[in-house]
Amino acid sequence: MPRPFPLVVFSFVSLALSSTLRSQEPLATPPVSTSVPTPGPRPMPPPPPPSNQNVRIDVTISLKGDAKPLVKTLSMVAGDAKETKGRAGIEIPVPTSTAETTEYRYKSVGINVDATPQILGPTQVSVRLNLQFSTVYKAEGGQGTPASFGNGSHDVRGIVFESGKPVVVTQSADGETGREYTVQVTATILK
Repeated sequence: MPRPFPLVVFSFVSLALSSTLRSQEPLATPPVSTSVPTPGPRPMPPPPPPSNQNVRIDVTISLKGDAKPLVKTLSMVAGDAKETKGRAGIEIPVPTSTAETTEYRYKSVGINVDATPQILGPTQVSVRLNLQFSTVYKAEGGQGTPASFGNGSHDVRGIVFESGKPVVVTQSADGETGREYTVQVTATILK
């Protein structure tokens, strides 16, 4: 008679050993990345809270092109993080002549500045600035030649100034007419 017992025991022991060995295998761990993660864009730090200080903003526009250079200035004071608006100008009569009459239309020339200063530290100021200006140039051809008008603008979301130090924020030159302008701004923290 055959002995099934050793075969059954052998099969049973094989199954037990197999499951024991499987239970002793290390658990699968997720693969470890060796690359360094790339940081995303850093968020901008929030602006400092407004202080109780004021900032004087001086705008100087130098115009060249006539025999005599012209300088336009506008100064204004704003609280830290507060908008200020300055307007200065005049109306220039512009003649329009017909054979029988001379009529005048008036054209505004001047300077408009909107500025918002923000004190960044004891000596630094950021300024958001929008400026527009216009001017009249004398007639080049003498009597009877109409005057010409020039204008310029500059819009910036923030320029950092050292308190009291002027910065040229925009320049333009026209080689055809020889006319040019320079806009210089100074932001000064007031004590």
